Amino acid sequence: MHKALSPKDVIQLVKEKSVKFIDFRFMDYPGLQQHFTVPAAELSEDTFEEGLGFDGSSIRGWRPRVNEQPVARGRPVALANSA
Repeated sequence: MHKALSPKDVIQLVKEKSVKFIDFRFMDYPGLQQHFTVPAAELSEDTFEEGLGFDGSSIRGWRPRVNEQPVARGRPVALANSA
């Protein structure tokens, strides 16, 4: 079992391990796993609160709204389990 990590802990781990990219994984509406990847430099403590917007136009079941895009928020627990 992994120790619970804070956003600050995750950012420190990313630096220590020289992580270059972060892969965000999620399920689309029908239940298929999707993902998008960002440079590790885009990860900040704010990412865990505000999230990262991404283009959802290719995601099944997503209905675009004017000036609205999906937002992914990282959870330190999910990141700790994959470390």
